[in-house]
Amino acid sequence: MKKQFGCYASDEELEEIAWVNDEYIRLNALRRPEANNANIYHYAHYNEARRMLARARELERRNEQLMDRLRFTPAGDGYYSMIFFPAAASANLLKMYLQAGMNDIYASQGKAIANIYGGKMSQAISRDRILSRDIADFKGGKWSGMEKAFHIGFVNWNSEDWRYPIRHMVTLPSGPRLVVSRLDGTKVYTNQYFPVPLEFNDFLSVEDEFVILQISNGGNGLLKWRIEERCDYLEFSSYHGETEFSDEVKIWVHKDKLPVGEIQEFTCRVRTETETVPVLFRVLNQDLSEVPSGAFVERNGRCVLDAADYQTVVSGAYEGTPVEFRKIEDYGKYESGMKAFPTIAEFTSEDWVDGKAPYMTYDVWVYHPGDYKLQLHTSPANPLHYGGSLNYGVSVNGGAAETVCMTGENYRGGDGGCGAWCRAVLNQEHVSEIPVALKEGLNTIKVYAGDAGVVLERLTLYRADKPLKTSYMGPLKSYRKD
Repeated sequence: MKKQFGCYASDEELEEIAWVNDEYIRLNALRRPEANNANIYHYAHYNEARRMLARARELERRNEQLMDRLRFTPAGDGYYSMIFFPAAASANLLKMYLQAGMNDIYASQGKAIANIYGGKMSQAISRDRILSRDIADFKGGKWSGMEKAFHIGFVNWNSEDWRYPIRHMVTLPSGPRLVVSRLDGTKVYTNQYFPVPLEFNDFLSVEDEFVILQISNGGNGLLKWRIEERCDYLEFSSYHGETEFSDEVKIWVHKDKLPVGEIQEFTCRVRTETETVPVLFRVLNQDLSEVPSGAFVERNGRCVLDAADYQTVVSGAYEGTPVEFRKIEDYGKYESGMKAFPTIAEFTSEDWVDGKAPYMTYDVWVYHPGDYKLQLHTSPANPLHYGGSLNYGVSVNGGAAETVCMTGENYRGGDGGCGAWCRAVLNQEHVSEIPVALKEGLNTIKVYAGDAGVVLERLTLYRADKPLKTSYMGPLKSYRKD
C-alpha cells in the first residue's frame, strides 16, 4: 500500500486503505459472492444479518471517504480500479442479500418495514448496475467487458440460471397494528384475547448485558406505543414512541441491584390505545465465585469458544522432532485457528494414549449437566492423501480419547459429486460432532492433534435436547471468566 499510494496519502490514510482492502477480502472469503443468497446469513438468529449489514455499511462508508480524498490526486485512478470498485461492489452485493433476507422475514411477520427493506434491496440491484456501467466507462472503456461477468445468485456451479433475490410486497391493513418481537427472533406477538407473553430469559446468564425489543407496525398509519411499568434493575432506552414502521428498544440489566443466586421476574406491557402485548423478563445474578479463571460459562445449554482460547497447550513429538500447536492470526471463518507445527506431523490414537501427540485443553463451567453435542470447526482442507481422512482426538474429563473425523470415508476432495466437499468449499469449514456427557461444574475438554494439515478454529457445545438455531456463523462466543 505504501509503495502504491504512499506519495499521495498520509500514514492514517494508508492504514484506512489497508483496512478497506482487507475487510472486503474477509467478507468475500466468508462466503463467495456468487454462492451467497438471501438465506445464508440468518435474518434474525444471533442478529447475524444485522451484524453483517453493519460491517458492509462500515466498509462502504470508509471506502467512499477514501475515494473522496484521493479522487483528484494522481492516486485516484489506481485506488478506484484496484480497491474502490471491488470493495464497493462487494459491500453492495452483500447488502442486497441481507436486505432481501430481512424483506423476506418481515413480510412473513406481517410488518410494514418489510416494504422498506424490499426497496433497499432494489436500490442495491440498481447500484450494482451503476457500478458495472462505471467500470465499463472507466479510462475511456479500457476494461470494458470485464463488468459482464456474472456474480449474483448462482444456483449451479457456473452462472447458468443465475437470479436476483425475490422481493416481497406486503399489502397492509388500514390503520396501525401492534406487532412485538425480539430483534433476534422469528416469532411475533400481537394483541390476543388470551395474552401470550414474549419471554426474555437472556438475563439468566452472565454474558448478556442487554437485549433488544422490536416494536413494529403491522398496518398503515402511525403506531403510538408506550410502556408504563418500571423496574429498578432493568433500564429501557425508551418507554414510548410512535412509528410508521418499527422502533427498537434496548434493555439493559443492572445485576448489581439484585441478590446473588435468586431468579427475579418482571412483566411489562407494550400498549397502544386498543392493543396490549405482555413482555416477561427473567433475571439472575449468577454466583461465579467457584468458576476458575479462564473457564467458559455455559449459557442455557450452550457454550462457544475459539480454538485459540485454550486453557493449556502441551507439546508432543513426531519422529524425534518437537511438535506444538501455534495460533494462526487473521485466519479462516472465525479469524484465528490452531495448527500443529511442523505441518507434516501426524498422530494416531496410540499417540494420544502414550503422550506423543500435542494437545490443548479447554475449561467449561456447566450449570445444566447432561448429554451434549460437541462440534469441532476446522478449515475446509482436504486430506493430504486422496481418499484419506482428517481426524482429531477428543477426551472429556479424563476419559478415553475418541476419534473425531472431519471427513468421512467417502470424502473426495475436488469431486463436484461429493456433497461433503461441496459444503466445505461453500461454507468455508468442516464441521463434525460427537456426543459428550458433561457434569455440573467444571469440565475439561482435551483436543489432540491427529492428521496433518488441519486447522482447528472453533468448538461449540450444545445440549442434545436444545439444537442450535439455524445460522451461518453460529452463536457468538460465550463468556469467559477473567
